[in-house]
Amino acid sequence: MASSRAKKAGIVLGVLVLLIAIGVALFDWNMLRGVVAKQVSQRTERSFAINGDLDVDLSMTPRIRMERIVLGNASWGSRPDMLSMDALEFRIRLWPLLKGEVIIPELSMTRPDILLETGPQGQKNWVMGKQEPNKQSSPPTIGALNIDQGVLAFRDPAKEIDIRLLADTRPPLAGRREASIAVLGEGHYKGEAFKLEGQGGSLLSLRNVKDPYPLKVSASIGKTRAEATGTITDPVKLVGINVDMKLQGDDLAKLYPIVGTPLPKTPPYRLAGHLRRQGPVWSFADFKGSVGDSDLAGQFAVDLGNERPLMRGDLVSKNLDLDDLAGLIGGTPKTGKGETASPEQQAEAARAEKSPRVLPDRPYKLDRLRAADADVKFRAANIKTRKMPFDDISTHLVLENGVLTLKPLNFGVAGGNVVSNVVLDASKNPIKTRLNATVRSLYLKRLMPTLNLAKTSTGRIGGKAELDMRGNSIADMAASADGKLGLVMGGGGTSNLLLSLAQIHADKAIYYFLGGDKRATIRCAVADFDVRDGVMKTDTLLIDTTSTNIHGRGTIDLGKERMHLTFLPEPKRYSLLSGRTPLYLSGSFKKPDFGIDKTDVAVKTGAAVALGTLLSPIAALLPLVDTPQAKDHDCAVLMEKAGQKPAKAAQ
Repeated sequence: MASSRAKKAGIVLGVLVLLIAIGVALFDWNMLRGVVAKQVSQRTERSFAINGDLDVDLSMTPRIRMERIVLGNASWGSRPDMLSMDALEFRIRLWPLLKGEVIIPELSMTRPDILLETGPQGQKNWVMGKQEPNKQSSPPTIGALNIDQGVLAFRDPAKEIDIRLLADTRPPLAGRREASIAVLGEGHYKGEAFKLEGQGGSLLSLRNVKDPYPLKVSASIGKTRAEATGTITDPVKLVGINVDMKLQGDDLAKLYPIVGTPLPKTPPYRLAGHLRRQGPVWSFADFKGSVGDSDLAGQFAVDLGNERPLMRGDLVSKNLDLDDLAGLIGGTPKTGKGETASPEQQAEAARAEKSPRVLPDRPYKLDRLRAADADVKFRAANIKTRKMPFDDISTHLVLENGVLTLKPLNFGVAGGNVVSNVVLDASKNPIKTRLNATVRSLYLKRLMPTLNLAKTSTGRIGGKAELDMRGNSIADMAASADGKLGLVMGGGGTSNLLLSLAQIHADKAIYYFLGGDKRATIRCAVADFDVRDGVMKTDTLLIDTTSTNIHGRGTIDLGKERMHLTFLPEPKRYSLLSGRTPLYLSGSFKKPDFGIDKTDVAVKTGAAVALGTLLSPIAALLPLVDTPQAKDHDCAVLMEKAGQKPAKAAQ
């Protein structure tokens, strides 16, 4: 009996299970679309709809498929839907779900179209529902993810970002098991055209921050292009970056909107190194490459863990083209034949060429000088320049709270050096600048290598400059300069040709041209200027040689970029052809004019002709005869006054 009842109960239970199975199999899951949509809407506080079929295959790991689903956007959003998808299909484990764990062994998305954007007050449309700040929920664990023709868009109007990415699942990368993800993107970033192409590991590997995520990507923003290959430990937070990177563009300054740290304007560049991120510190290590026509190598790092980003660098150049540094003073690099320059810089150079001005007038951007701190060392072993005999350069740049210090800024010049300490206080508007410079042991013959008269010159030049300036450009700074500037030379010699021309010794000048050069010893040369409101006025301007004194006087207007200097030769010996015809140096900085005072020559020549017609050929020379009155000067006193002791000038 008992066995019969048990058998009947088993049959009934089996039939019941069969009926349930048949009922489930025949059940129209679409009847639950409204219920599911309502639950999702309540949790997200957004509209949600399943406009296609809802289907469920029951098992201990049921398969759920929803077609044509739509999730509404925030009320301020740029389009009605934040998400739309042709199909979403996934499996979920039931037993872990009872314990609050969400485990999804497989998830597939067909043609997902997702928009992430920020609002006018900085709102984020991906923040949905009521947020409980102290409640932390674990993200679902996903086993396999497939994306078919996915679209992800990101918009941030305040930052001028509008990017659209296409994503598809691809076969695994070498050495990996999981499917990889290929991404192709375009749009605008900070107002510049943006393009991206790359391939990375499975998106699912992002959940394990201890497992480095492999990637290979190339991207461009405007004319800035980067290629990176390596791994990221936590791509979501951009932590643990360890990639080889190539970077190139037309101007390093254009990286500012991208990286948020100020860099100087430069010619086109190509750099390759190793990019790392550890905590708040980004580093570009062991990089090599070129900037303009100069090579550049070294280390560079940015620490974002401070009130302002802190840039540290140790940069080296073996061969530096000096004009590649023009951007540091608001200038433009050379753009002639053989020079590296962008189209934009070529246009700037063309405008500068048409301008009557020489000093750079592009203002420094105060916001950038205040945006970060810096501690950067730079040195160049060899300098390429056409006009000045620079040997090398080294400097230590420190930028702190808007105050930039170059201490020292050391140029090797003509066998000596020019050592400066420069302070630009950009915390003030306009910038307050203090310059202290010392000139040590410059060889005259190397300082003017293109002049034949300098080949026999052995003098060395020293001097000092102390200037206080105001202004946001080099031109404005120069126009406001106050202080003193002095240069001296002692213990040397210079070409008699120059002195002969200055005295109009025509016979000797011809002799030197035809038969070689002689030297006249320079006892001292002093140029001492007082500077007020950008105007340099001569205190002392003298060349004292064994045969001639040449006195100078006049002004150099740094604001108007004009000069007017007169040089009066005073021979120490009697000569029938000796006269005191002045020389002049005048005009603009861009087109200076140097020569003999033609007015004075005309007066003397006219008098000579008139007298000659009345008397004799000998009498025609009388107006040019001058009794020598020039005396030796106390060089030690003059050189001391110019701020440089004679011994230092001749070292």
